[in-house]
Amino acid sequence: MVHLRPIGSFLIIVFVLMLLNCGPKIKISQEMHDSGKYTVYKIDSINSYYLVYLTYRKNSFKVISKKESSSSCRLIKVGDQFNLFFLDRLIKEENYIPKDFKTISTLSFVPDCIKLDDSTEICRDRGMDNIYLSKSLRGLCYVDLAPKL
Repeated sequence: MVHLRPIGSFLIIVFVLMLLNCGPKIKISQEMHDSGKYTVYKIDSINSYYLVYLTYRKNSFKVISKKESSSSCRLIKVGDQFNLFFLDRLIKEENYIPKDFKTISTLSFVPDCIKLDDSTEICRDRGMDNIYLSKSLRGLCYVDLAPKL
């Protein structure tokens, strides 16, 4: 029986090491499953604007792009994925919150909708924190702004 004790301890150590070794592999596979790319899941339009809906990881974005035609470009479509997408907030909270007003909730000053022109008003969708413009879009064309190496 005395001879089995070192073997039992050795087996416990090997088992614990195997469990620890499996943990990071599971986490890595989950990170790899999340592509880390911007994915187009919906394209819509209103008046003279395109509305391009993107997901990135667990976030959703509504991107506005003025309609314009282009003869040669990479036309985006639902399901396309992009490594890089420059996004600029259209509703800037600092432009709406009074500087001398102290309150707990400043969101009451920030609008949910914004007028783009006389006939077009765009609103934030549920679960989206803002509406965005992007240098990465020209009409429905993707503009690759990644630095060339």
